Amino acid sequence: MRLILAPIALASLALAGCGGGDGGGGEGDRLTKAGYEQAIQGLDRKLSAQSTEFGTLVGELAREPAKADLKRVETETADFQEAARGAVDEYAKINPPEEVDDLHDRLTTGTGEFVDDLDELRETAADGDRDAAAAEANKLQTGEFDSIKELSKVTQEFIAKGYDLKS
Repeated sequence: MRLILAPIALASLALAGCGGGDGGGGEGDRLTKAGYEQAIQGLDRKLSAQSTEFGTLVGELAREPAKADLKRVETETADFQEAARGAVDEYAKINPPEEVDDLHDRLTTGTGEFVDDLDELRETAADGDRDAAAAEANKLQTGEFDSIKELSKVTQEFIAKGYDLKS
């Protein structure tokens, strides 16, 4: 699951962001490459524990739907979505280096779309529809969402430009 969520974590799905003065924020000075990498890596570290818990639950649901605690899946998905939405807002405040401005925008947009893609998982778990929830978990695990495909492409483009965004 960490592999699937890696592009998302790189998109800074974290509870705290790095906007404002000293080189961050959409209105202020642009971050340097090193500053941008550092900001994203810090956000990735903050998200790691939560994404691991969420990923574990999704993996369990995909492998053994009959044993999955759907209420917990619903709650963890909602918590993850809340954190992610807050992070998308914070991430949008970052003023990246000009050379990756478009990539940063695509990463922010793709992350928001990914968060929205999780609605069906949360809703089917809330409804107690084990088969539908398991199907959504499988789609997430196999990277079938267009948002995951886009985030994977963007991540590869960052790598091609020499950016190291993994913590």
